[in-house]
Amino acid sequence: MIDGYWNDVHGIFYPDGTVRDPSIIAAMMGCYRNRNTDTIVPEKPNREQFVRKVIEKAAKYLEDSTPDAFAYKENDREEMLEICDEMANLLEAGQLTAMCVPPTAKVAAFRRNESVRADIIRRMMYDFGRMLKEECMLL
Repeated sequence: MIDGYWNDVHGIFYPDGTVRDPSIIAAMMGCYRNRNTDTIVPEKPNREQFVRKVIEKAAKYLEDSTPDAFAYKENDREEMLEICDEMANLLEAGQLTAMCVPPTAKVAAFRRNESVRADIIRRMMYDFGRMLKEECMLL
């Protein structure tokens, strides 16, 4: 259990039943990643053009958004977080990012905190887009 004095060193499960890393559970059940580089089949998150579409959506949104980087227009916040959430899901599902703090957790934290400024959310959107472009070689 991840709780108490040793929580940063030991434990698999948090008190609410969530896990530190699902790969630990998979390994305990006898499921391991393929480590043979000759047979690994990499994910292709842009195979159906989802990455390209969300990057275009983000670029258009950032282009059309309010000139005041710190302010929101009506519905801005939710629209930006929706785009970020879509990007975060692609990053995670495509295994394109480290999962110590999953991108979807960052988006969820911003959703819970109404005081997060627009420029911070825009920056997250930009960073997620950059990571997707780099990893999918869309530069």
